[in-house]
Amino acid sequence: MSDTGLSGRLSEFNLEEILQLIALQQKTGLLRVEAGYPMALYFEQGLLVSYRDRRGSGQDPLETFLKSYGFFTHSAWEHIEFVQKNADLDLTEILINEGLLDADGLAAVELESAQEYLHLGMTLREGRYQFLSGRAHLGGIKGRVRMKADGLLMEAVRRIDEMPSHIKRFHRGEATISRSQADADVSKLSSGVQRVWSLLDQERPARYLIANGRMSEFDLYTTLEALRELKLIEIHAPEGGSEFFVETDRRTVPVEEPKNAVPALALSALSVIVLAAAWLWIPAGHFGPSQDHVGTHAETWREEAGRAQIEAVLDLYYGSTGRYPTNLGMLRTVGLLSDDRVPERVWQYRPSPDGSGYELERIDPQAAR
Repeated sequence: MSDTGLSGRLSEFNLEEILQLIALQQKTGLLRVEAGYPMALYFEQGLLVSYRDRRGSGQDPLETFLKSYGFFTHSAWEHIEFVQKNADLDLTEILINEGLLDADGLAAVELESAQEYLHLGMTLREGRYQFLSGRAHLGGIKGRVRMKADGLLMEAVRRIDEMPSHIKRFHRGEATISRSQADADVSKLSSGVQRVWSLLDQERPARYLIANGRMSEFDLYTTLEALRELKLIEIHAPEGGSEFFVETDRRTVPVEEPKNAVPALALSALSVIVLAAAWLWIPAGHFGPSQDHVGTHAETWREEAGRAQIEAVLDLYYGSTGRYPTNLGMLRTVGLLSDDRVPERVWQYRPSPDGSGYELERIDPQAAR
């Protein structure tokens, strides 16, 4: 496997893990995902610089986001589409030129749109991915952004963890919402809260608020939760109740109630937290314990974070080749780890003879010196 041929199945290595690797290795190139929700993500030195595939035939994620959440009127969209047909301008340029959004508003909308795009992508478990390495794959991008992939990942995991409870509380959008204090003063609350409050001039279905709230479905639910905690609104279940579902990319997926065990999503969130800590806190070349802090809790934490990192790239290697490498040096050769990030001082790697498994054994720090 080479950096230019990084590919495989999402069932073996999901989008969350792929993006962790791209951020960690500060890779440049294009990640394509062919699945029920096709995606194109462009990266420059580990930063997301575009999530909109202008060369593809699919829908523009930014346009879909704006239309789904009621940002502009029907007549405004007719005008936008007229300009698109008659001028070689990107949607972001049209929005600014026509005064529909200012620069700050556009930046906020692009962040939210990218966040929802990744949130939906991380729910995919079937399909294929391919990473095409190099700056040549960044050509022709308009409406560029610069977003840290690890921050987007952490937020996407939070949404995956919290969305089922929102869906349950609001009966997948079928619950109705009404003001409990009709004349309450919300002028000191955020503009988003004020906008949702203004939509509640009468009892409204949650679906109506989602379609007109000018914010993502997740943020709309979060805003309603805040209003509920302030005792400003009441939530009314639909008559007879309804089965709870999570809607993903216009598809409906049942939500299962958690049993007496740790939910899988919580474990997913924990894995991201551990790996993100490894990227952000462990200096390059510092996977072994320092002389001043051998045996401290902090060093034990660093070592375990290093283990989580190397296990992630070992699994990626296995997902692409069907076997684990014979030694950690092979990970350097194929570009999955740089020379100063192989924690050989702390963890000894031993693959099984047939390459189907491996062991990582902690090395005594004193013996390793």
